[in-house]
Amino acid sequence: MILRFCFVIVHFDYNCTHDDNCPVCTLIHNFKNDLTGFNPSLVEIVITMLVLLSPITIYLNNRTADKKKYTLIGLKVELSN
Repeated sequence: MILRFCFVIVHFDYNCTHDDNCPVCTLIHNFKNDLTGFNPSLVEIVITMLVLLSPITIYLNNRTADKKKYTLIGLKVELSN
């Protein structure tokens, strides 16, 4: 559903002929029908958020963490001869 939503956003300014053979209009109508029938419970939403967002948050936190913080330079260690 997320990819189809992105497809709809990408083709938001699409010049359509509005006939029955338009593939973009067909996909948009199918997406609209799927959203109308989508009715998850609160428990399913919370479980999905925990399952999907936890690893993404951990990954992004590791990618954006300051890698120099725990090196000798980051700890401002002075090396002497």
